[in-house]
Amino acid sequence: MNQYIDHLLATIDYRFRVATEYSGESLGTFDAGEGVRLPKEIVYHMFEVLLYADYRFLGAKKAEHRPEVLSMVEEEHRFLAKVEAIRHKIKGMELPFDHIKPMIQGPLADVLTHIGQLAMLSRLHGHPIKGQNYSRAEL
Repeated sequence: MNQYIDHLLATIDYRFRVATEYSGESLGTFDAGEGVRLPKEIVYHMFEVLLYADYRFLGAKKAEHRPEVLSMVEEEHRFLAKVEAIRHKIKGMELPFDHIKPMIQGPLADVLTHIGQLAMLSRLHGHPIKGQNYSRAEL
């Protein structure tokens, strides 16, 4: 069962890298309008979602304090490091489907939704993502 979660995490990693390929600090502070999070705030939220998933489903210690919001590039690195840390962690765990099902439909689906938001904001910022067949991507 872990191979499916690992593959989903690899997909998240790949899709995130595609969505943020042209990011840099200017995308991080791109303001799409009132009530819309800045891209760096979205990535920060995605990191927090993975912290929750690690705590709730994988037994990590609950963070005592919320981490601070970093620059876009730093947020990207922190998010990808957390994805990789979770991938590494699950290699040594036995995760039955009933345990990981809420992890998939909750935090991991949420992260994928936010990757779509980042892709849209990148387009609005003047850097549309090149089309590709994601089902054939090398993960």
